[in-house]
Amino acid sequence: MTSTATPAEIDAQIAELNTRRASALASADTAAYRAEKATQHPQLRDEWLARASNLLDEASALLAQTTPLVAEYTRRQGWTRYYLVDGGHVHTSTACHTCYPTTRYYWLTSESGKTAAEVVEQAGERACTVCFPAAPVATRTRPSNYRTPDEAARDEAAAAKAAKAASQITTPDGQPLHEVRNSYSRCASCRDGDQIKTAVAAWRRALQDSTDLATYGSDHPEAPAWRATVDRCVEALAAHRGVTTDSLRQEIAKKVAAKAKREGWTVTS
Repeated sequence: MTSTATPAEIDAQIAELNTRRASALASADTAAYRAEKATQHPQLRDEWLARASNLLDEASALLAQTTPLVAEYTRRQGWTRYYLVDGGHVHTSTACHTCYPTTRYYWLTSESGKTAAEVVEQAGERACTVCFPAAPVATRTRPSNYRTPDEAARDEAAAAKAAKAASQITTPDGQPLHEVRNSYSRCASCRDGDQIKTAVAAWRRALQDSTDLATYGSDHPEAPAWRATVDRCVEALAAHRGVTTDSLRQEIAKKVAAKAKREGWTVTS
């Protein structure tokens, strides 16, 4: 019930309804504009006008749902509310003189009803000095726990990009890492096969080619290419991980031996 809901719960509902209503009104404007442009096509114009009318009815219904929530805010003589500016500070209202008419605010509905001290503790360096003049200096030096949805999306994208970059692998000198396709060719580019792009792929390839060597032995026609590919992968992985090539070769040898024991075959190389 609205009368027993918390400020945060009520404001979250208001914010959602406001967002939906704004979307309906914007869509109604678009529909009305298209109806105006379709004067030469009566049927199409009427369809757009009907859509605009339906959207306006939807907006009115959403406003009706908002009214009792706003009335509850008034009945309780209001409560604290906080707003976060994208790339900026946390404010106690949208009227702070440090902002501009074009400033975009994100309503921190989850913080509604909280004390200024509680919000400042989470806001850290993003606490507005005008809205929170009593905020401790030490608190204002700490990173903020608040992010707008846009900031969260950018952070997520940056993290994904960093993770992808961290997973990429090259040769120790920064060149693309390729498998060895023809170890006998005098042409360096002809020896190169497909590119191995990630550290995971390099590790899997080193294990696979080492297993093939151990299974079929050095007399197999592909053995030189397998060995050369393993060498390339091990060198690249050692540089990528910051470890020695010997430690990687020992780890690979243990895994190959364990696989041979598990499957009942003998290591031949």
